[in-house]
Amino acid sequence: NIQTSILNNLFAVLSYSHSESPSRVESIKFQCVKPGNERVKFVSSNSATASYPHPYQDILEYTLTCFEPEVTLKIHPFNNDHQCSTSPYILCRNKNMVYLSLYAKNGFFLHDFSGFVFSFASIPSRSLIFSNVHVLSPIHNINETSKASAALVISPKNARGITKIVVRFTPKLSRNYYFDIVLPFYVVKNVVVEPRRLTLLDSNLNSKKINIRGGSGHFDIDLSSENVVMRHRRSILDLRPIVPGFSVISIRDICISTPSFKMEIFVTKVKSVSVIYPNKVPVNDSAVIEIIVYNDLGLIVPNEEQHLLKLHFLFLDRSPDEIIKNLNNQSNHIMYTLYSFSSVMIEFIVEIKMSKNLSISSDKCKIEFYDPVKILPSTINMIPGMEVKLKTIGGPSIGVMTKFYLTGNCVRFFPTNNSLISYHEGRETVTAIVYSMDSDFKEIVYSQFQVFVTVSDILSVQIDIINNKFYRFTNVPASLHIFNIDGLVSPYISLSSAYGINWNVEKTTHIALDFYGRHLDNDQVMLTMSKEGSTPLNLKLSYKNNSIGVFKSVKATKMIYILRSLSIFSCSSVILLPPNIVYDLKKRYVSSFVNFHFSDSLHLGFTIDSAGILTSSNYPSTAIMSADVRDS
Repeated sequence: NIQTSILNNLFAVLSYSHSESPSRVESIKFQCVKPGNERVKFVSSNSATASYPHPYQDILEYTLTCFEPEVTLKIHPFNNDHQCSTSPYILCRNKNMVYLSLYAKNGFFLHDFSGFVFSFASIPSRSLIFSNVHVLSPIHNINETSKASAALVISPKNARGITKIVVRFTPKLSRNYYFDIVLPFYVVKNVVVEPRRLTLLDSNLNSKKINIRGGSGHFDIDLSSENVVMRHRRSILDLRPIVPGFSVISIRDICISTPSFKMEIFVTKVKSVSVIYPNKVPVNDSAVIEIIVYNDLGLIVPNEEQHLLKLHFLFLDRSPDEIIKNLNNQSNHIMYTLYSFSSVMIEFIVEIKMSKNLSISSDKCKIEFYDPVKILPSTINMIPGMEVKLKTIGGPSIGVMTKFYLTGNCVRFFPTNNSLISYHEGRETVTAIVYSMDSDFKEIVYSQFQVFVTVSDILSVQIDIINNKFYRFTNVPASLHIFNIDGLVSPYISLSSAYGINWNVEKTTHIALDFYGRHLDNDQVMLTMSKEGSTPLNLKLSYKNNSIGVFKSVKATKMIYILRSLSIFSCSSVILLPPNIVYDLKKRYVSSFVNFHFSDSLHLGFTIDSAGILTSSNYPSTAIMSADVRDS
């Protein structure tokens, strides 16, 4: 039987237990209540001798010390590297296991926390999350040199630099008494290096600076191979490629016990170049060129390294009028814009050169700058039963097709010869679309143009000739113009009777007439002047108006004057005139196109007025007279 006596009540007995195997062990747990030294006496008596007048007893005195709250709380794990702060580092948004060791003022290790109630606070407030406070008694072998009394899991919400933890110790038997210990921590982010995989072009002029974010700022960095030169200063890595190849950089934070961060580095060469460009571009518009440079890994050379490349356009024949360098796009494509102010086919190759005498070229590229599409005739005014042949000018010249679309039904389009045939009066829109087919058989429209078509009945026909006075035996072309409600009917009219249009000419003995079809932009007839005199030229156009189903005719008249030949003036003539004679020269030669005058300075005795009247006065007189023929 063991009895315990405490004289000054500085300690209290919390529990008592004993064990029989393998040997009898009596365990008594005391709680420190007040600071001071306490003499505790243990008296052991044997029950077999308890009735003797002087029973046998074992007396053991033990001294317990209750310390003042001048204690030191140490934090594990420790880091003895001189570059690191004396305050521990914990990672933001991470569960950090922290071990605590409590030492008394005299350095005595207090391994038992079971008599305390703990509470925690952070400065700034609400910046930390505490969880899983373990009271361990004691914790050994954390590392080779330390031991701990308790474990704590800390989860910082944000990286704020120095954060302080206030640990409050409150004895379980005396809740009106407590003491605080403040623990400073460095809260840092996880070590991050971006990108985790880096490619560098093999160039003497190339370099890359990498920022190591997070961590304590003190790192141990190792390079697996020597294909790059690495310089390291705190959180900045400066890398320069030497030869193509692959290496791994290992980054370890010497102040935080976290796994090493791995970064892969590939030193590459330029492998190929491709060009994205439009095949066909309108004149005065822009052709946007995208140039993509690939390394030998099949990756696009990024914008940051494209200053190492020397890019040239090699134009095979014609060059654009203007080349403008644009900003690269987000896909690391090199952007250019080409301009041409006239229709032209441009063929070029893009060449890439680097500092190590490396040169690569793209495939040949072709861009056609084309004029806008237009339909001829540009205005179409028709009569019913008329045919107009269409053609287009402008647009791309290679690998395209043209389709015509109509919006109404007053005309019909025949693709065999690209002609319009009018059927009845109305209005119509003709659209020409120039297009090609892509690999998926979808239409790529390059250009389109619209022409408005009007169809109305004939009002009049007009004969258009240079003038109306001609010499006999001359051939003179004449144009025929047809007018309807909307104005002049478009040229390119078919004179074929298949569409109900016929020309008739009234017989005349003075003029022979022959139709010979289209010439330039009008329908033509040929007039042959066969007999002197004046005669009307009468033409009649007969046609069938399909909209009303009847035949109609319109007549055109033109007065023609056929003049006598002036062959009599082809040789000299001597004319003898008596004095005081008035002679009408124009009546004699019947021509208003002849101008008579004297060609010598001495023509005394003769005068000629503006009407061609010759008068002789003195006798004898001699003069040389000339006749100037002015043709129409």
